[in-house]
Amino acid sequence: MAGSEEKAKLLGSNLQNEFTLYPVRWWILLQVSFVSFNQSLFWITFSPIYGPSKEYFGVSTSIVTWWLNIGVVAAMLFFPISVKLMERQGSIKTVIVLSGVLQAIGMCARLLTMIHPTSTWATVVIFFAQILIGVVGPLVMSIPPLVSAQWFGEHERPFATAISTLANSTGSAFGFIMSSYLAAKADQMPTLLYTHAGIAVANLVMILMYFPAAPRTPPSAVALEYAQGKRGSSSSSSTQSKDETLFAVLQNPSFMILGLSGGMLAGVFNAWSGSFDDILHPLNPKRFTQTLNSWLGFGCTIAAIAGGTILGRLTDIDFFFRNMKGSLTLMATITSIIMTYFTLALPSTISSKPLLPSTFYVTCALIVTSAFFLGGVFPIMYELAAELTYPAPESTAANVIVLIINIAAFIFLFTLDTLNKLKALNLVMTGTAVLGIVLFLAVKPVYRRRAAEHKNQLARESIQAVA
Repeated sequence: MAGSEEKAKLLGSNLQNEFTLYPVRWWILLQVSFVSFNQSLFWITFSPIYGPSKEYFGVSTSIVTWWLNIGVVAAMLFFPISVKLMERQGSIKTVIVLSGVLQAIGMCARLLTMIHPTSTWATVVIFFAQILIGVVGPLVMSIPPLVSAQWFGEHERPFATAISTLANSTGSAFGFIMSSYLAAKADQMPTLLYTHAGIAVANLVMILMYFPAAPRTPPSAVALEYAQGKRGSSSSSSTQSKDETLFAVLQNPSFMILGLSGGMLAGVFNAWSGSFDDILHPLNPKRFTQTLNSWLGFGCTIAAIAGGTILGRLTDIDFFFRNMKGSLTLMATITSIIMTYFTLALPSTISSKPLLPSTFYVTCALIVTSAFFLGGVFPIMYELAAELTYPAPESTAANVIVLIINIAAFIFLFTLDTLNKLKALNLVMTGTAVLGIVLFLAVKPVYRRRAAEHKNQLARESIQAVA
């Protein structure tokens, strides 16, 4: 009997009898989502308003384009720092505070350009601000699965990841509307800059007022590992095995297949959905106006958010969780079918004339529905990546995916003019979706994190039985 009590005491030092879910977790999720929302909102500032931006700052179209692209370049270069930063214990608060500070500095710096907006130094200041916003990108796009792991319960994580992951896309969608509404003319540009600065400062104040580093007691076995310093690199008690390194993650075949397929899909889709002016306007300038194309981009993003949120919620259910590979393959298959019809219904590299019938409303419907199903891919791939790469921190796999997303988007944008001349924009999107099916089928799902939690649960039950 004494031996059993001693065993229970020994195990109990490493396992908690009760996991606690705190209501404040939703506040944390809101803050993380708001920072991510703002990053995309600020990053896309000038893209929806090329005309007013060129007139107000006295710059060329290429400069306005590079104000967008420089953020992608900065995000790719910041990748190694982002990985190391998130491996540290307590990294969630560090990342969110740093993101809030960088965004506030960037948005306030942009206000200085109003002194002499057409000067060279004003253009440089905008570049500086966009670089800061770009640096925030990999931080806020990679942190969602880590937040879910440390603050939410086992059956809440997919939905929580979906919300904070899709917040970035939501910011982009609202950015189109906000920029177009607040700065439709060049002399309205200061209103937009003041609004963004106010949002950034208010967001930073909210973070500094209350953002706990971690829950008082862990909500799950995975969170307990972080609390005990068993995952991450800064704690003296952390056991650094090869499974916890970036190189081990990169050497995981199933994860790399998942990351390449999902990352390419997300990156190409993000760039493609912002190119409707190039794709649709030449077909029917009177119907597919710049304003309508912007709204189509907005609708496309909202549809993707809806699809991701719904599938993320379904993945909280054990049946769907155990079939994440099937869900990813199904979403990519439906998207491929829709995109194939869309591509063949418009002039393309394959044929200068449409091969399938279509109307204005059918074209719009195809765009929105393809985005809905493709949106379901994004949050699920982060959760499956966390399972495949356990016990590496969730953020390590997420950082790799975000890097692939940025590389894919940058390549698409860099070759946009060439692809447009070849009428191959839709073909690239369709081909990426088809390739996604093949790669998703090659993934071998292993639910390492879930298995570890169940093992922990059995140990806890054993403790309670002998206590």
